[in-house]
Amino acid sequence: MPPPSPTLEDTREFWPALNICDGIDLTGLMKEIQQFALRTFDSLDLDSNGFISARELELAMRSRRLNLREKNYLRFLLINLEAIGRACDDHDGISPCGILRDEIKGISRPDLVRYFARM
Repeated sequence: MPPPSPTLEDTREFWPALNICDGIDLTGLMKEIQQFALRTFDSLDLDSNGFISARELELAMRSRRLNLREKNYLRFLLINLEAIGRACDDHDGISPCGILRDEIKGISRPDLVRYFARM
């Protein structure tokens, strides 16, 4: 089941801040998401199998410990789960529905652009 669409409040909280040239700092937001995913990887990986599944991300979305911005990071990861997982293909023939720690670096600017285009 796809994650719920973000509300207007979610969008306002997650939308990248304008930089000094009145542009959107997608690179900064991409780094924030990557750092969040790396910092919380072990706590998100509930079954300790080495990757974060869609189910684990959905469960984390219900957490009261996370603020709205962090829940938006989770929503982004959930929506882009397959794209992020494909970014670092290790050619092992297995395509788990999840994100390995090394695949977090596969989060890209095009993923962000597509995410915001859907809003």
